[in-house]
Amino acid sequence: MDNIKPGDHGSTFGGNPLAGVIGIEALNVVVDENLIENSRKMGKILLKSLQEIAASKDFIKAVRGKGLFCAAEILNDEKIDA
Repeated sequence: MDNIKPGDHGSTFGGNPLAGVIGIEALNVVVDENLIENSRKMGKILLKSLQEIAASKDFIKAVRGKGLFCAAEILNDEKIDA
């Protein structure tokens, strides 16, 4: 390690000013456009719809989620072809 001097070696996460500005702006968009609240609202709609589908399908074991991160657990049945 004594052979590497400052400036000889770079890093993907080494303080790129452009990447920093882009990251800050991305966070501003999340806040300014109220994306967290929108995710909560849309997630409720998605979860309710998935639960309605699951109620009519015997191969869906469970549906769960938070925000727009939702999933359906499918029973392991060899007759079902994904």
